[in-house]
Amino acid sequence: MKKVLSSLFIVLCLSAGLAHADGRWGGGWHGGGDGWFLPALIGGAALGYMVSQPQTVYVQSPPVVYAPPPQTVYVQTPPPVTVAPQGTYAGPPPRPLYKEVIEYDPQCNCNVKVQRQVGWQ
Repeated sequence: MKKVLSSLFIVLCLSAGLAHADGRWGGGWHGGGDGWFLPALIGGAALGYMVSQPQTVYVQSPPVVYAPPPQTVYVQTPPPVTVAPQGTYAGPPPRPLYKEVIEYDPQCNCNVKVQRQVGWQ
C-alpha cells in the first residue's frame, strides 16, 4: 500500500512540475524555466528511500486465562436404620423405606443428593 501511495505522490509531483513548465518537457533540466526537475528528483529519491525501509512490527500473544477445575461433590448416604418397630410379625421384619432428595450443603456451598427415610416396608 505504501508503494502505491508513494508512486502516486511522485507522479503527482512530476505532473505538477510539468504543468508549471508550460508543457515543455525538460524545461527545468537545462536551467530554463523554474528548475522543477531536480527538486522533484531529490524528493522522489527521499520518498523512495523512506518507503524501502523495513517497518518494526510488535506481535503480542493474547493473554491465557485458566479456569479453576470444577468443584467435586461428594454424596453421602446415611447408614440404614436397624431398629424395627415393636411387635410380632408373621413374616420377615419390616425394612426401612428411603427416598432420594437434593439438599443444600453449606460446607461445600453446593447441592447434594441424600437419602432420607420416609417409612417402613
